[in-house]
Amino acid sequence: MPSNDILNLRSGPGTGYRVVGALSNGTSVYNLGCKQQGASRWCQIEMMTDMRERGWVNARYLTRGTATQLPSPPSAGTGGTSTIRVQFAPGTTGAELTGTLLPGESRRYILGAKSGQNLYVRLAANGPNMFYQIFNPDRSFLLDQMTSDREYRGQLWQTGDHVIEVINRGNGAQSYNVIFGIN
Repeated sequence: MPSNDILNLRSGPGTGYRVVGALSNGTSVYNLGCKQQGASRWCQIEMMTDMRERGWVNARYLTRGTATQLPSPPSAGTGGTSTIRVQFAPGTTGAELTGTLLPGESRRYILGAKSGQNLYVRLAANGPNMFYQIFNPDRSFLLDQMTSDREYRGQLWQTGDHVIEVINRGNGAQSYNVIFGIN
């Protein structure tokens, strides 16, 4: 997009949806997830402003830059992202959850934690092509695209909601277990 062009921000994934705003070239946004709409891929974005306006843009106009974009779900299937806030049982420092994702789906698990605490994440999937990634509260990557056969252990350096996103990049539905620990 030329430096002086404006990109329409739409209410839904396609040109048939009404324009709800505009972005100038170089505007930093968060990518909240993408979906295929006809021959085009559309991504829901959130502005990095106090108002956190949201809308949809054609994915061909998004690039990874110095501002962090949340990666979009893969295009293997219809995609979609769901979010779950993880609550540990009283007196415990961890939790194990199970789930199933269709091709192209992802699930984001939100865990509140403090700077200096240690985070443990382990994903056990019933097949290949399952990945996870971890975001800091400021939406920067703590860990980018880890395969399900590798666990994560590390000290956190930000206080707030950390996001662990599990992604199915395979061609079929996959079940999984994910284990979280914070101490």
